[in-house]
Amino acid sequence: MATSIDAQALKTRATVFAEVPDCDVNAAIDEAVRWVDDVAWGPSHYDDGVFYFACHVLTENAMLNLEGMTPAGSAGSVPAGPITQERILTWSASYATAGAFEDDALSTTAWGRRFIARRDLVFSPRSL
Repeated sequence: MATSIDAQALKTRATVFAEVPDCDVNAAIDEAVRWVDDVAWGPSHYDDGVFYFACHVLTENAMLNLEGMTPAGSAGSVPAGPITQERILTWSASYATAGAFEDDALSTTAWGRRFIARRDLVFSPRSL
């Protein structure tokens, strides 16, 4: 299944990437398409999975390419491992346990954490 997510659609939905060249956005979308299974996610969720994964890739790329910074020392980087607290503007939260984000490389960006949350909804345990 082809995704309906293209550079313009991603930039419209995630304005933080408005200045990123289309070729870079398309490369991130192509990578996301390779990693998000269209059959498993289904037609109603596939584009969301591609969108959030592509945004995660773009954010990782930005962190890894900060001029004069090493990946581990990048200003926006979050070390891999459990997320125990986060802050967005004036909002903050602390967690007793990392839960779904524990030891997941996707948890290093807010977009990746959103991907995990959606993935967990799509692939939630089924009850009979």
